[in-house]
Parts: sequence; C-alpha cells; structure tokens
Amino acid sequence: MRAVFKKMSVIMLITALLAVCFCSCGETFTKKEDVKLKTVMETKDYIKKNLPGANYVKTEEESDDKVVYTFMDKECGFKFQVTSEKYRKEMEGADLGYAEKTTDNWAKAYNEYIQSKLSEKEDELKESMGFEYEHYDGLDSDVFMAVFTDKPASDIEASVRELADIIKQADKHKKLTDKEIWCWKGEKDDNYDNLTGCYLLAENKIVDKKTRDELVKDKDSSSK
Repeated sequence: MRAVFKKMSVIMLITALLAVCFCSCGETFTKKEDVKLKTVMETKDYIKKNLPGANYVKTEEESDDKVVYTFMDKECGFKFQVTSEKYRKEMEGADLGYAEKTTDNWAKAYNEYIQSKLSEKEDELKESMGFEYEHYDGLDSDVFMAVFTDKPASDIEASVRELADIIKQADKHKKLTDKEIWCWKGEKDDNYDNLTGCYLLAENKIVDKKTRDELVKDKDSSSK
C-alpha cells in the first residue's frame, strides 16, 4: 500500500510540474495546426510591450508554421524583424505539445545601425592613426568595440573620443551609455594583460585597467 501511495505521489508531482510548465509558457496544443500565429496587430502589441516604437513595413515571410514581419524603428529609421512561429515544447524528453513563440532581432539591428554610423570615421582613423578595430556583437557586453594599435592609449585618446562621440550621438535609445571601447596593444588578441586602456563612454575619457576594474567593482557593489 505504501508503495502504491509513493507511486501516486510521484505521478501527482509530475502532473503538477507539467501543469506549471503549461501555464508559465503560454497556451499549449496537442496539434500544431491549432496554434495561432501572431497577426500584425498582435505583433504591434508585442512591440509596445517590449521594444521602442516602430512602424509596420511589410510581411517578409509567411507559411503555416511561421510568419516574419518587418518593422522600421521610428526614432532611428533602421529595419528589424519580428517572428511568430510554432514550436514543439519538450521537457526532459517528454513531449508537451505545440505553442507559439515570438522573437525579434531589434538589438542586432540596432547594433548594426550604430556600426554603420561609425564605419566611415573608423576607416578614416584606421588610415591616419594606424589602428585596427572590431565591434562586439550584441548589446549585453560591457565592451562595444575594441581598437588595436602599437601606440599608447593616451596617444589615441582624441581619436577614440571621436568614435565615442559618434556612438553617443547615434545612440538615441540610450542603450550604450555605459559601454566601453577597449584599447589593445599590437594585434588583436584577448589577453587582458595587453589591454592598454579603456575608454568609458559615460566618463568621456580613457582609464587604465586598474581604474576600470575598481569602477566595475564599485558599480557591482552598489547594484547589490
């Protein structure tokens, strides 16, 4: 009897976990065809809740399982996509059915928009100052871009400030306010010991590694 009760308890626990998963992840269906993709109006509501203002441009792609809408950012004028698609939900090998998932590439498109504003000046400084540069993908990293040069960071501070000014002017959504431009000695590498300075957009200046680390430590402490 105790074994039966224990088995029933396990079944009830699994059932409860599945119920939580179904509730927390949105409406789930047994049949894929029962899943409804977002309409243009529903996608506009998604943008209102999650992204800066944008205007609908066109439906880029449409099928039974996926629809891709193109929008234009009102403030900056770049285009991005919002995708509504059907997907199969699974948990530890268990088939939970089908649901709708909405994703967007706004952050990637915004990053590319900022980079496009920088490109002409970067190429100009590459020729005049003799440094290479690289952008970091995404907006989550503390570092937006890096420059590689044999010159001390102090010698290129004015040039890096020109790049920083372009970034701040283009950053109308204020996503890069606290980002950094890292200055590396010589060719590209990821050895932190070869970092000669960090340009802090918020401070409008280059600081050394020690100062940068202390600022980050203080920032992390204050956020706790």
